[in-house]
Amino acid sequence: MKFISNTYRTYRTHRRAALPLIALLLLAALFGGCKPESGDPAVSPGAQASPAPSQAVKPSGTGFPSGSPAPSEAPDAVSQPPSPIPTPYIDRSKNYIFFEGALLGSYEDGKWYSNMPSFYDFEVDTKAYSIGDILCRDDLNAYSDSAFLGTPGEVTLSFSGGGAVLSDPAKNLALKALSAPVSSDRGLFLLPTFLGGELYGLEISPFGAEWDFGYSNKDRVALTAAHNPLPKSSASLSAPSAKDASAVLSELEKLGIPGAPVDIRYVYELDFDGDGTAERLIIAQNSPVDGEVALSAREVLVGDSGTYVMALLNNGTGYSVLFSHGIPYYLDIDLYSEELTDERLEELRTSLSASDIFSELSYGGVYELNGDGSYEIRLSLKVSEGVSNHFASRGKDGGWSIVMTTFS
Repeated sequence: MKFISNTYRTYRTHRRAALPLIALLLLAALFGGCKPESGDPAVSPGAQASPAPSQAVKPSGTGFPSGSPAPSEAPDAVSQPPSPIPTPYIDRSKNYIFFEGALLGSYEDGKWYSNMPSFYDFEVDTKAYSIGDILCRDDLNAYSDSAFLGTPGEVTLSFSGGGAVLSDPAKNLALKALSAPVSSDRGLFLLPTFLGGELYGLEISPFGAEWDFGYSNKDRVALTAAHNPLPKSSASLSAPSAKDASAVLSELEKLGIPGAPVDIRYVYELDFDGDGTAERLIIAQNSPVDGEVALSAREVLVGDSGTYVMALLNNGTGYSVLFSHGIPYYLDIDLYSEELTDERLEELRTSLSASDIFSELSYGGVYELNGDGSYEIRLSLKVSEGVSNHFASRGKDGGWSIVMTTFS
């Protein structure tokens, strides 16, 4: 009995000494592991690590535990279940923006990127986008002009003019679609759909890619951000002032056509930048309507005239140029040797190239696209080939500039 009592006291002593070590091992098991770095496409935050292969039991003393087989009789290693396929890491800080079915661009780390370059007298920062970047997102929110439509669970992606993408057997993108006719470049995809390998980095052409999120009330704006981009109020019309006309004339001089007439078509008032005070948006142009060129004799005789469109924003202290483009009139006429008859003037009216004529610059409304409290202003320009939309945003320095553009 004395031997048993001593043995029991020894067991209790060793057990108490081992408790702190066991606790440390449990804490390490709870808080250990790897966290993927931001932007790491290899493993998602929720993916499980592959189980480690089973370890052989180490012998204790000179023999094996009771009931254990001898080394020559050890069973084959138990097969492990397959590891889950890691999904790409989704960078939620990237706000992808769609407008009328086109990928407009994105807002990332405080900077704007446009999917399409500008074709006018201003520059935008462009970026190439991959199909995998978009299809893996499950946080896309779609809006009409006045209401939230929902978070789409699928998208029909169509390509035109950008080469065979879905039907290209070398890419096999159609295999990832729920349905994709082999004869066309159109496929239905779930959101999210995770693409692997080369498909993830397959770039989207800025021309001819259409994203249809399936709403009967056609979505106007969609973005991977939680805030509501729809405006809280609408702009009101106002009369142009003498200061507005002076600002337009100053811009005409910069365009090299100071002889063009000052024609302010619309003035809109709205608190565009969210500072509590209304600003004035001035739309000025002398472009003809429906492609008709109407030149007066003075415009023909004065060599510094031309056609133009412009949008200026007055914040009370000065004017910012949002959009400005002009084309001087180049007329093949020798004023010293040719008589300017009515017939000759009519010829000159119709001799201008249609591609050099703007139809109309219009104010297309505002959206709050990046969540900073200031609206982005949409300007729509109709030309002979279609409509180009330009989005102007207020920078941190208070200046305004075009940051994204698209063409349809």
